[in-house]
Amino acid sequence: MNFLSSKWLMVTFLALGFLFFGNVNANAQNTSFAGKITPMIELRDSFAPGTAKYDTVQDAIDYLEVLESNFNANPNYLRDLADTTGKTAFESDKIRRTHPSILANYSAAQLAEFQAEINESNSATNQNPQAAQKTQWILDANAY
Repeated sequence: MNFLSSKWLMVTFLALGFLFFGNVNANAQNTSFAGKITPMIELRDSFAPGTAKYDTVQDAIDYLEVLESNFNANPNYLRDLADTTGKTAFESDKIRRTHPSILANYSAAQLAEFQAEINESNSATNQNPQAAQKTQWILDANAY
């Protein structure tokens, strides 16, 4: 008698477990856009309006707001975007341009060195296109 009651108790708890864990809202697992937009706004506000760094971060904020809008209209939007581009929405160049190493303050001499590197990579076979791209982003962020 004890064995039968323990087996049915186990089956009952197993069924309750399936009901509990099987009824999870998939949207709750998605990344919060507010958690990404708010730090970007704080970062943007640390730069003077009208500067290239301010504009770079504002572009990222605009991009995140479009992502949020599209996601709210279609919950599969982020997955579909990753399927078509081959990378997640948060690996976008607009987001990557806000990295601290790109938005750092560089001296005029350092910027001149970066420009020389870009000129050299443009005139020769570029062995490291990612490094050249990052260097160009640094120059763009310090353009005005």
